[in-house]
Amino acid sequence: MKDREKLKEESKQEYLRDRGLVDAIIEKIKKEDMDLIDELNRKKEVAKTYMYQAYEEKTQRKAQQKEVKFL
Repeated sequence: MKDREKLKEESKQEYLRDRGLVDAIIEKIKKEDMDLIDELNRKKEVAKTYMYQAYEEKTQRKAQQKEVKFL
């Protein structure tokens, strides 16, 4: 009977240890995913900023070209 209880306790401890390891891996994956999403969002914002700047420069060049034609 004691052997059975000892086995049960060992199994429980092993389960808790494994559960802790799995939980740690899941949290690590979640963190990596969030970091990746943050990086993609930063890149998206940079690209958006560059596009806006390019559009503004293009608009300014067109305005300058119109001014030169009228002079």
